[in-house]
Amino acid sequence: MGAASLFGAAELYAAQQEGLWLRSYRFWRPPDLTLVEAFGVIALDLLAFTSQDGRERAAYQVALEVRDSTGIVLLKREWRNAVEIPALAEASRQRATTAEYVQFQLKPGRYRMQMEVRDSASGRGWTAAAEIVASSTPMAGSDLVVAGVVEQVAEGEEPPAAAIRRGELAVTPNFTGALTPEHADVSLFAEVYRASPSPDTANVRVIVAGVGRPFRQALPPLRRIFPVGGGAETLRAKLTGLPLGEYQLTFEAAFPTDTVRLSHRIEMLPAGAGQVALRIATPYQGLSEAALDSLFSPMRYLATPNEQRTYWSLPDGEAKRRFLVQFWEARAAELGADPDSLRLEFAERVEYADRQLRPSRPGQRGVAGWQTDRGRIHVTYGAPAERYVESQRQAQRNPWEVWKYTTGRGDKYVFWDRTGLGDFQLVFSTNREEPGIPDWQRLFTPEALRFITQF
Repeated sequence: MGAASLFGAAELYAAQQEGLWLRSYRFWRPPDLTLVEAFGVIALDLLAFTSQDGRERAAYQVALEVRDSTGIVLLKREWRNAVEIPALAEASRQRATTAEYVQFQLKPGRYRMQMEVRDSASGRGWTAAAEIVASSTPMAGSDLVVAGVVEQVAEGEEPPAAAIRRGELAVTPNFTGALTPEHADVSLFAEVYRASPSPDTANVRVIVAGVGRPFRQALPPLRRIFPVGGGAETLRAKLTGLPLGEYQLTFEAAFPTDTVRLSHRIEMLPAGAGQVALRIATPYQGLSEAALDSLFSPMRYLATPNEQRTYWSLPDGEAKRRFLVQFWEARAAELGADPDSLRLEFAERVEYADRQLRPSRPGQRGVAGWQTDRGRIHVTYGAPAERYVESQRQAQRNPWEVWKYTTGRGDKYVFWDRTGLGDFQLVFSTNREEPGIPDWQRLFTPEALRFITQF
């Protein structure tokens, strides 16, 4: 049933309330269902641990009930679980939590969810309850998930226990929204729902506003295309330098006809106050050698030729795990960044490329999104500041896109769909390391060329 886990196996977020509390996220499913992904968050300091061989273990029972507004029990589940961790100092345990996960669907109405957790050794118990409203009309967007970790789960790999799973994407929520100056990056996950019969384009951005004080910071917008019916979006915001205090974090998707805004509270705490960093194992512990190879494959865009030769010559999975850890530590040292943040940001780029930039032409369905020209540029340089998509054929010309960056050298990339089925080829770039093709101008109408030049 539910499975307890340390968040991301590396980071534990501080509890804002003592004991047990509930966090739920709602997602719309037609015609009138609300998918609820709920978590019971347990402060480890409440549980009775026993120690053996440098590790500590605690067991407990969980009982969950969901009732409608008349008191009728719609869902009732019970299960046992245990959590095992390295030996922790008392101060560290007081700031550590584990989570129980459950998923269910609701018809429109108001509901009460209640969870009871009872420690197996001491017999002590704790109860938490939360109200859930299931909408009777289609939602504009899901609840906003402020994530502690967003990662791609390779085929055959077990996803994190306390995670929202969407295809190959695993989103581990930061249940408290607590950040610290040394861990100031935040990831967001949301689903946006559209009634439009055709794909919609939106400017997507993150806005941070102070609670009870005049502070507002808006990150540069990114242009996104949402398919028919809407889609999921992941964003990463670097909030380094944010003053201590409470903030309203807003995900905004501005469409031509309307704007979707989803919000969540976050708090910037003093250094060292919000997280317990537990190095239980390397970030790649438990992965098979095939899974490690799959993770390294898109890293060829960042690795030097010597690093690529070194990796593929390593004899076993353990050596490859050590190489991958050292790979990100070396880059973090060069950039003055956190290696976990770099690794996770890269994984998010690969996930986005595989989800949004995969070709659809016959015979190419096995090609990963990161292996395409658009995927390579996105994985290597990140999301463009501006993205123009020409999807309508003009004078029997194929669709094309222009990506423009404002960081680094401010390069521009032009992609042309050579089959008309999403197989975009890089035909021109101002980046000398990413050459296009000769006579690329012949692929475009004079009007399109003028636009590309001025964009």
